[in-house]
Amino acid sequence: MAELPDIGDSSQTLISPREEKQLGQAFMQSVRQQVTLTSDQDINDYLHKLGQRLANASDNPTSKFTFFMVEDTSINAFAGPGGYIGINTGLMLLARNESELAGVLAHEIAHVTQRHLYRGFEAADRLSLPTVAATIAALLLGAATDPSAGIAAASAIQAGNIQYQINFTRSNEKEADRVGIAILSKAGFDPQGMPDFFQQLQKVNQLYGVAIPEFLSTHPLTLDRIAEAQDRASTIRFTGTDRLPIFELMQVRLRVLSSRTPEKSARFYNAEVAKNPESTRLKYAQSLANYRSNRIEQAISQMRKLLKNSPDNILFRTTLANYYSQSGQHSQAIKLLKNSHRLYVGNTNITTHYAKILLKAGQTDKALKLLHTLMADNRHHSIDLYSLLAETAEASGRSWEARQATAEKYYLQGQTRAAIQQLKSALMSTKLDRITQTRIETRLKELKTESLAKHKF
Repeated sequence: MAELPDIGDSSQTLISPREEKQLGQAFMQSVRQQVTLTSDQDINDYLHKLGQRLANASDNPTSKFTFFMVEDTSINAFAGPGGYIGINTGLMLLARNESELAGVLAHEIAHVTQRHLYRGFEAADRLSLPTVAATIAALLLGAATDPSAGIAAASAIQAGNIQYQINFTRSNEKEADRVGIAILSKAGFDPQGMPDFFQQLQKVNQLYGVAIPEFLSTHPLTLDRIAEAQDRASTIRFTGTDRLPIFELMQVRLRVLSSRTPEKSARFYNAEVAKNPESTRLKYAQSLANYRSNRIEQAISQMRKLLKNSPDNILFRTTLANYYSQSGQHSQAIKLLKNSHRLYVGNTNITTHYAKILLKAGQTDKALKLLHTLMADNRHHSIDLYSLLAETAEASGRSWEARQATAEKYYLQGQTRAAIQQLKSALMSTKLDRITQTRIETRLKELKTESLAKHKF
């Protein structure tokens, strides 16, 4: 990785919360331009819940965190500005249990809560926001996507005199280990998950040779550090289990959905289930693989059996409902999710799946009503959720609401000016009542004020 000049000690001049929020949004905008994020709703919901459970156990549980997954087989995880924490699919597939995956997330959460990212940050008024955000994204993602691109971006920033040092120091890393292990324990995970995963990385590093995992480029790993983490974790008693079905199911879901050869995957899992007929994990993978290779009825039959044996498994419910919907059996899908929605009141994942399937079946008003309730009850308003709301509102003939939702989606992407244009478009509707008009005008004013401040930063 290219060495960037240090820009000075900013531990006494950390950026303001407003600037941090803006930098985080710009960072994520740059990330989305460079890589593909996992769009699978069930995997994203799992990652969000796992990350939030850990964040709630940190020493700053009120901080806002956003967890996301990059579709990349290389092994990487990173904490960006504004509490944005990403992991690569390759890292989740490498983890041997949920505590190892949680250990990585806890380590990244610790980097955020301990403000490591900003200790090399100069006063905000001396930096160009888009350039700094692009720099951080390039350095965190560069080697995982295109090493030469990462170096080129860093060189361009040097030429532009925008200086940033992303590599964490050894003291930063040890502090993140210490704080992360405490988070793991408090959240109910095995604290040995972190040092165990470090040992896994060490083995992988020996196989990689010169091209080390990107995670090790930004998180220097030493034998001394592993030993310290092991010693610290060994002092904490853990009485739970790492063999958690939900992690194993999500891991195998990711593996099957990531396969570029569905037919080969189906043959493999059909053979594995024949050898291990009692394995729920393998039978779930078998059903997914069969569905992806167009063995639709076989996949549906297998998923029905899984759900019959585990009626409280929400993942089995959403998977089967989507099988039904994607094969045109909308009434079956709606029946299953309507029942699930009644049983698991307030479950964001089920409600979102239900709304999507209602929209696909043409029941737009019902879908919109569900989304309104979800948005009112849930603080986690993601880009995907706003996209779904915009699509549903448009299909329901509520174009002004579609513009509002699109504006919020753009805002979360860091595209404040595009969001402003969407709100202006919403205000042109002749169907607005006075309350809605006032709400849009207020939001428009907020974004205009923020946009002016953003471009001064």
